[in-house]
Parts: sequence; C-alpha cells; structure tokens
Amino acid sequence: MPASDPIKNIPSLNDYYRRIHFGLAAGRMNLAAEQMADCTEQPNFSAVELPCDYLSALSGPVREKLRKRFQMVYCGNVFAKELTSMLPMADKNLQRDFIRACRVRMPELAAAGIRCCALDFSLIQVLGNEIQRKALSQILHQLHPVLYDSGMTVLLPVRLPLPDPGIKAQVTAFLRDQMIPGLKLRLEIYPHQLKPDFKPEDTAGSFRLETASVLFCCNADSGNRLLRVHLTPWLRYFALTGFPGPFLFCPFSQNNRLALVESEAFSKLTEEIGKNH
Repeated sequence: MPASDPIKNIPSLNDYYRRIHFGLAAGRMNLAAEQMADCTEQPNFSAVELPCDYLSALSGPVREKLRKRFQMVYCGNVFAKELTSMLPMADKNLQRDFIRACRVRMPELAAAGIRCCALDFSLIQVLGNEIQRKALSQILHQLHPVLYDSGMTVLLPVRLPLPDPGIKAQVTAFLRDQMIPGLKLRLEIYPHQLKPDFKPEDTAGSFRLETASVLFCCNADSGNRLLRVHLTPWLRYFALTGFPGPFLFCPFSQNNRLALVESEAFSKLTEEIGKNH
C-alpha cells in the first residue's frame, strides 16, 4: 500500500475498537421478520436496531434471549416518518394524540429493556422554518416527562452530508436550547456521497457530542459497497470522545434482497478493521 494512502495516517484504534459495537440497522431497513435472525446475528455484531413493531411482537423469553445476544438493542422509528414529519405543521389535536401514543409506547419499550428509539421529524427541514421549529420544540417539551419517567432516549435522525454546512450550527443550537437530556442524534452517514478527501470534523462538526447512534447507509442495488476507508475516518472522529456506538450498517436494496450478503460483508469488514489497528 503506498505511503500516501489515507489509511496509513489513521492512528491505532486497538483499545477503542475493543469497546465499540457494530451491527445492522434492521429497523431503518424495514427488514422482514423472516430475515431478521440471519442478517442480524453475524459473528462480529454486538448491537442491533430493530423495527418497533417487531420488538413489540416478541415474547418475554425471546426478548431476554435478544438482550443476552446483543449488548446494545435499539428501536428504530417508533412511528412512521410519514406521521412524525408532519407533526410540526399539524393541528394541536393531532399533536396531543401523538404525545398520548408516546405515553403508551415508550414505557412499553422501556419495560422490554429498550432504552433508545428514533422519531424522525425531518429535523433539517424543520429548522429551516421558524414556525415549525417552535412547534417541534413544544412537542419535544411535552414529550420530556415521558422520557424522564421511562428512562428513554429519543434519537433525532440527521442525514450526512448536510445540504448546507451552516446547518450544523442550527442543529447544535436547537439541541442545546431544548435542555432535554434524553434527546440525541442518530447520524445517517452516506459515505458514497462524501468527497474522498472529506474530514468528519468539517462534515459533522461537534455532532459527536450529541450522538447516540451512527448508521452507515448505502445503495446496495447500485453496487455501492462499504469499505474500510469509509469507516476509519469516522471511528477516529468518535474515538476522541470514546463513543461506544452502536455503529450500524444500513444497506438499501429492493425488498432487502441483498440484506444477508451485505450484512455478512459488513461483519467481515469490522473483523478486518479490528485486526489491523
């Protein structure tokens, strides 16, 4: 490998690697129940994000087995994005119905041992509209007692790269202004849309301080494969704060036809990274 290869400039991650968790974002992928075990239970996976409906349907013994198998079990979107993304512009009655539904669903997840779930409000679009931003802030503050009582953390998905680098400051300011400890980011990183010489610090700014989950997304149908060069800059970025993950793979393909082969490839990739740092 030539000396100029960027991989050569990445410091050793041995100690950090032993403390981080990789897995599959089965919830974000809308993976079917019959595909779940084969795709998620790969040798090097110690984390998983599962669909909310799938988690809700599991029996107690199966949930216990799941918690023993994975050190990190996260829930995907609690409600469909089509619903949550319209809430900041919806009438107060619909917003109240949403909060009531959360008061039921989140304690159920917490009782099942799930402490992190996602609500996709299309945050970036909302921040561009002052009225919607204020409405989302009000929704989140109504949700805060539910989070506090249940011990849940809500993840707000943010896609990288951002359409405008200036949005980083808006996201950070919005989270700070809410003053809600149970509110974090789920970074959805699209490595193939980043320039080869990108720097995570420029792409994500200080997001690592507010992140509780990282997804690496790609279009598997287009032949995009996740490579070591895609992951290592981000591992170095998060190593500075000791973030344990989860780092979840999210390959998109029609009817998830490539889910198994892609999850196997990601498992092998994480093993390779561990052996070479």
